[in-house]
Amino acid sequence: MALVVGIDGNANVQPLTRARNDANAIARQLTGTGFDVILRTDPDRRGISMALAELEEKLRGAEVGMFFFVGHGVGIRGTNVLLPSDIPATLSESILLREGFLLTDVAQAMTDSGVRYSALIIDACRDNPLPRQAGCSVGRTRGLGRAAAPQGTCVVYSAGIGEAPLDRLSDTAPVANSVFTRYLLPALAQLGLSLDAAVKQVRDQVRTDAGSVRHQQNPAIYDQATGELFLIPQAPQPPPPPQVVHPAPPPTSAPPGDGTAAAELVFWQSVPATGRPAELEAYLERWPTGIFAPIARARLAGLASRVPSRSVPHSATLGRDGIIQLQRRLATLGLDPGAADGAPGQRTLATIRAAQYALGQTPDGEPSEALLMRLGQQPVPEAADLARGLAAQAPAALAERNPQEAVRVLEAALRLAPEMAPYG
Repeated sequence: MALVVGIDGNANVQPLTRARNDANAIARQLTGTGFDVILRTDPDRRGISMALAELEEKLRGAEVGMFFFVGHGVGIRGTNVLLPSDIPATLSESILLREGFLLTDVAQAMTDSGVRYSALIIDACRDNPLPRQAGCSVGRTRGLGRAAAPQGTCVVYSAGIGEAPLDRLSDTAPVANSVFTRYLLPALAQLGLSLDAAVKQVRDQVRTDAGSVRHQQNPAIYDQATGELFLIPQAPQPPPPPQVVHPAPPPTSAPPGDGTAAAELVFWQSVPATGRPAELEAYLERWPTGIFAPIARARLAGLASRVPSRSVPHSATLGRDGIIQLQRRLATLGLDPGAADGAPGQRTLATIRAAQYALGQTPDGEPSEALLMRLGQQPVPEAADLARGLAAQAPAALAERNPQEAVRVLEAALRLAPEMAPYG
């Protein structure tokens, strides 16, 4: 069970630009891994109070509870206060303590619910985000302080004491998420990586990025939990099959022209330099003695040598339970396969084809055991390749007179990798 809160629009504090994006992305990630998620963006004090009451109620009997907050916070007399969107203009310490909501109250509510493992992830200022009034700074110039984590609780901050987390590296940065969340999302999607190990991995990445713009940001973790939290546990691997079966090339329409050198050149230039097996095999089928045939065969040989030995035949189709696992795994990559219900609808099939495209498999939308197993291995597909796999489906949707689906996959591609726009 998880509560995710993102606040961009504080009425009387400097607004943020990526808090809502971060909250939405984290909510999708947690939903994909099986969490029941309560999502609130720009809530006022009453909205947060109601969401916390709902969280406390739903946590009863749960194994794991999580609270993710991205917005503004301040430390007052040793108390960490998170600010709702309607924090008043008169920013005295007593008003902030009364009108904000206390991190200790959130942690205690989760502990009182009886949940076995609680995780609080706070992406908020640990310097003072508030304006100075009457010659002094509210909160005695301090942002959020050290957390006194109750037993069974792990508290993660996106920055160290006295530091401000970066909303972005520059005003022109095209990335949709803050620096901390940008690295946290893929870390949480890694098989067999605990929350503690994920934060340490993210800390190194954030520290490097912040240093590149002469900023100091060191994510911190205060852990009083018993055991470790694995969002995606490492699954036992089946024994390897006797042989590797490579996917067959997808059916392709004839390239432009009538087999001339110009048509061959146009087709070859459409094949990415990384070379996907289906595209290389399609080229060789059309021009087996073409000018680029030796290069295509060499790339195919190189790709074949990197195929994991644990691959299974592509023809092994998943049942309902397997499709549910596949839908959840696709969601952890940032894709939107729809509800994890075991029914491969249009959204699920589009995300399957995107994953197959990114992995160099035949993009036929088949929910296969081979794909499920491959997505559980490292490295995971890059967001840019998944976005291209979504965008590549738009022409077929238009050809089928389904412009709504064409627009949907293009918008999904842009959300997944906004820095890739426009897609070629």
